[in-house]
Amino acid sequence: MLSEFTSRLHTNYIPWDGEISQIKELLIKSQIELFTLEKEIQRVQGLLNHLLLKRDTLQGTLKTHEALISIPRRLPWDILQEIFLHCLPTDTNAVMDCKEAPLILGRICSNW
Repeated sequence: MLSEFTSRLHTNYIPWDGEISQIKELLIKSQIELFTLEKEIQRVQGLLNHLLLKRDTLQGTLKTHEALISIPRRLPWDILQEIFLHCLPTDTNAVMDCKEAPLILGRICSNW
């Protein structure tokens, strides 16, 4: 914030008595403005926190409801069974690893 004393900042200038009262008045006004700004920041931060929570809730609602219309959910059971069978190894037993078929299929369709 600029004032009539800005040019004297960072110098060896010594204010006289009349200037000291002006500087004190400037300080009081600046402190009041700072307090007002901090209160406004708190208010806006509270509003932002409320909006972020509302957004997160809405995103969760969207995600769970989008799952209701996902393609795997709408596929007929016979198609799902065929996909499952084609993912199983034919020459060895299935490995019980959550990163390989058949267990990884549970991440796509819990009915598998």
